[in-house]
Amino acid sequence: MKRILKWTLIVLGFVAIFAHPASAMGIIAFGTVASASTINAMIKNFNALFNEAQAAQTPAWPSYAMRVNSEGASEDYQWLGDTPAMREWLGEKFLKDMRGFTFSVPNKNFEATVKVSRNDIEDDRLGKYGILIPQLADEGTVKQDSLLMDLRVAGTTTDIYDGKKFYAANHVTGKSGSQSNLLTGTGHTLAQVTADLISARTALRRFMTDQGKPFIRESGKLKLQIQAPPDLEYIFETIRNSKTISASDNTLYQAFEYQISQYLTDTDDWYVDYVGARVRPFVLQMRKEPHLVIADDPKSETMFMRAEYLFSNEARFNAAYGLWPYSIQIHNT
Repeated sequence: MKRILKWTLIVLGFVAIFAHPASAMGIIAFGTVASASTINAMIKNFNALFNEAQAAQTPAWPSYAMRVNSEGASEDYQWLGDTPAMREWLGEKFLKDMRGFTFSVPNKNFEATVKVSRNDIEDDRLGKYGILIPQLADEGTVKQDSLLMDLRVAGTTTDIYDGKKFYAANHVTGKSGSQSNLLTGTGHTLAQVTADLISARTALRRFMTDQGKPFIRESGKLKLQIQAPPDLEYIFETIRNSKTISASDNTLYQAFEYQISQYLTDTDDWYVDYVGARVRPFVLQMRKEPHLVIADDPKSETMFMRAEYLFSNEARFNAAYGLWPYSIQIHNT
């Protein structure tokens, strides 16, 4: 009789499992399983944290780079040279052939991914992710800034559309003559940096197009943006914000803006950009904005093998050089 009862209970157990496989296996294999409503609430909360952090970001790159929206795997850029100067119309019009420099910039894929343990959800241990998700959102802006600054630093070793390095002492196009946007600095003191900044500003005004015309046409105060390493922060803070220096009027008071970049590790180099034109010295090419992607399928391999949900910040973009005459490197040896 006992043996019959035993087999009856076993059979009823299998019937219960096959009749309600999800709930039965949940109790037998995993204990308390996070409900769909709990998962949805977590995702909603993480999305809100991500979007809020993203909206609060203040990237550095818009101060010196121009954004170009991309619609494909890559974008082709063509520099045609400057337009001809207007002249008195006598006889036939003069037809100028446009110079053609073409280069292509492919978009790159970027990601930053964090794991959320199913155990943390079931045990109500999600508080630690309240810091992690906003940090994940920040990575998109951090990558854009670092990518552009890495490109700037590589400017002395990377060829651009005219066949020269971006920062070079011998740019020549058409009637421009030989021109240098790579200046040798005189040192790191307040007086030396001030003198070098004045020299860089003068050089920017002197740069000529392939038609022998000034790149910068405005005669008033130039809109300048400086990028400097942390070691020079006090120097530029003083030059920018002091009305007098050493009992003399400071002619560079509020004459420029500056940013201190932790990505500039060489204390000998700093940069002056002209940012008063529609075109900038650098380009951020954007194909897909950083956004949150969630792998939350309970039947996924990740969930089955590691019991984890995945939250990823994904984006597609790249950085490129714009016009070299709008940027100068000051290098101290």
